[in-house]
Amino acid sequence: MFQDLRKRFILTAMLSVAIVLAAILTFIDVLYGLSQNSSADQVLKFLAANNGRFPENSYDNPFSEETPYSTRFFTVNINNKDGVVSINMGH
Repeated sequence: MFQDLRKRFILTAMLSVAIVLAAILTFIDVLYGLSQNSSADQVLKFLAANNGRFPENSYDNPFSEETPYSTRFFTVNINNKDGVVSINMGH
């Protein structure tokens, strides 16, 4: 009887710990994803406001000095008729 009760208690405890850990890891993953998405949106808005370029001086750049080197992107300028005007793949 005690052996059966002990096994049931251990199983319940292991299941409870697994559920709590899964919930914590899911919460952390969701927060990290939201943070990365927000960071990417900020960089894209900044690039759109500066014609697809990071400014040379660091006074106009709210990001770190490494952001222009760690960010990979290309720009395509189009006209009103959805025609491609220019493509910049230099970054």
